[in-house]
Amino acid sequence: MLILVFILGACMASFIMCLADRLNRQISLGGFSFCNNCQHRLSWLISAGHCRYCRCSVPIHYPAFEACFGMLFIIFSDQFDWLVLICLLLLLSCEDLYDRRAHAAILYPVIIFELVCHWQLETVASLLAITLFCSFFICYRQSMGSGDLPVLLILYLMVEPITFATTIMLASLSAIVGCCVKKVQILPLIPFLSAAVIVVKLFVYNN
Repeated sequence: MLILVFILGACMASFIMCLADRLNRQISLGGFSFCNNCQHRLSWLISAGHCRYCRCSVPIHYPAFEACFGMLFIIFSDQFDWLVLICLLLLLSCEDLYDRRAHAAILYPVIIFELVCHWQLETVASLLAITLFCSFFICYRQSMGSGDLPVLLILYLMVEPITFATTIMLASLSAIVGCCVKKVQILPLIPFLSAAVIVVKLFVYNN
């Protein structure tokens, strides 16, 4: 059973990364994975990391993410809401990495659903405060993207306050280190938030 769950998670990761790549390049969403150089169908495992037609290398991060996702599906197999969340976060992270634009609006129905299921005046006030705070950095400082806001809102609704605070701290520190290493002033934030919340959930405040 665990093997089937692992395979399902790996397949979902492969599909999501392929979807994000094709949305970014605005090409057809149908068909199997193919080599970006010669357009032939390929599989990283079968091709041993290279296209067998043009010998162009296939990035190793594809099978690495598939393996990690397979493990996450096993870990969160009894938490359907988290399986949905990590799938959405992977899609948005890939989009943010590709061209700094993510279809984060797909999170708003989930945000509304979570808000209705856990309706509290304090929660609404907190979401409003987060929105106003982020709007300052999005509109005036331009140090955040508009897609970062719904990610922060859904994370606040999905995790405990201490987990949320730790996630923000870890993501911010990681982004700062990344900027220093790459010698740039800004990096896509969604991948850092996504990785941070999973790390915190698994290793810090695992319930």
